[in-house]
Amino acid sequence: MINKKVKSVMALKNLPILLPLSGGFTLREPIITLNNHIKNYIKENNLIDATFFHGFPYADTSYGSSSILVLTDNDKELAEYVWEYRKHFLPEIISAKDAMDQAEEYTGDGYVLISEVSDNPGCGAPCDATHLLREILDRNLPKTIFSFIYDKEVVEFLHNHKIGDVVSFTLGDKIEKIHGEPIEIKDALIQTYQIENI
Repeated sequence: MINKKVKSVMALKNLPILLPLSGGFTLREPIITLNNHIKNYIKENNLIDATFFHGFPYADTSYGSSSILVLTDNDKELAEYVWEYRKHFLPEIISAKDAMDQAEEYTGDGYVLISEVSDNPGCGAPCDATHLLREILDRNLPKTIFSFIYDKEVVEFLHNHKIGDVVSFTLGDKIEKIHGEPIEIKDALIQTYQIENI
């Protein structure tokens, strides 16, 4: 292209779909198969390049979508392939109970990570859901860590107390009443922990 021997044409095709974030992770299926198809398509059709953009489904815009960008003559085959492939991106949505059941059934090495993607603050959610935390507390499993929950009121409340105080409060579900019931914390001892290795 630099020596002007190749005359490139860029074609963008927007698709009327918004894919879930869980389906766009590039290190696992279904995106691996889709990206491999695009790579092979580039070679077989002597394209300069082609890229699939899965888009961001939580952007507050009217023009959000997935799209295919092809660097060649106007090529629609890749867009048609993605459209037919869209059903593979439907996520498996399970409850906190089912997620914990699967975690307890795991017998391999290492740790099990459960990610509550629907309450992701990066997507505009409040990050104060209690479904998963309540399930973890109800099971009282050893060596279990819950990462974080947003609750400004509780933080301010605890900062007004000192190490060794015994306190009671409600945790979570303060912003929108759709993420589970607040959790009652009773007679909790305020302590500090230093975790050197997880």
